[in-house]
Amino acid sequence: MPGLRTWGVTKLDRQLDAIEQKYLEIEEATKKYETEAMQHAGTMISLDNEAKLVIHRGLVKPADKAKVLPIEPADGDEKSKEKPIHSEKLKRRLSAHRSAAMQATLAVQPDIALPVLIDHLASQIFYGGCTNSVIHVRATTFEYALQQDAEDLEASPAWKAIEKERASWKVLLPVSKEELFDWLLTQTQKVQIELLAFCVAMTINGNAAPRPELGVPAIDKLANAVKLDMGEWWKPTRAGYFDHVSKMYIAQLIAEKVSPKAGFDITDMKKAVAAEMAEQYLVDTKWVPDNLRCQKAA
Repeated sequence: MPGLRTWGVTKLDRQLDAIEQKYLEIEEATKKYETEAMQHAGTMISLDNEAKLVIHRGLVKPADKAKVLPIEPADGDEKSKEKPIHSEKLKRRLSAHRSAAMQATLAVQPDIALPVLIDHLASQIFYGGCTNSVIHVRATTFEYALQQDAEDLEASPAWKAIEKERASWKVLLPVSKEELFDWLLTQTQKVQIELLAFCVAMTINGNAAPRPELGVPAIDKLANAVKLDMGEWWKPTRAGYFDHVSKMYIAQLIAEKVSPKAGFDITDMKKAVAAEMAEQYLVDTKWVPDNLRCQKAA
């Protein structure tokens, strides 16, 4: 029996040696050297302990290493190659949801809507134009544009709140546009300002805000003013969010928000299953991505 065990070990050793040799052959076959690098590199041939020929390729003299080593990219170059967490399409989807939530919130805050409107008008009259605003005083509404950016918008709490408020005003307002001015003259200032708030709110479109590089984006200033909490208006669902980000990002997020083990488990799942699981973990936690959080002044 000892002889049988010795034979088995010897056979296993031979198999391992064969596998290792095959691996080395494959590794050598996949090595490619740049033409410029080959001018400064060389090959050494030697014998191993079993008198077998060994070829060492790609050897470089210490003095020539700087000529062939790859140049490390600058931090900016490295970051520019990284795939962003949110695609441009997803950014516009999230912004559309935020715009709708802003509309619903501002529509019932006339004390904020009035200074918003005054700021927009006075900026044009006294300061040579409004350079950083999400308000479009011509009363251009953006329902269609926002729906184009987020096809799930109509099912959102913000959209439903807006439509409910709109329906309430339609009951109060006269049927004919020609009657509107005379009707307004008969209303209290409270009614006038509340209607103003709704109309101003309907002109918000965060995706159309010009020149966001001017300090804190205008939509963030407005969000801070109305104390917008996107956790009340938006939920991280599979269809609305997780289907549009990478599985690696989902795993990192779940590891941070739930547990390292839960995040690790995500890595072994298919993308669709991982997205579904992420929704189950976070849908009712009021978590929102950075795109939906307010940026505050330093």
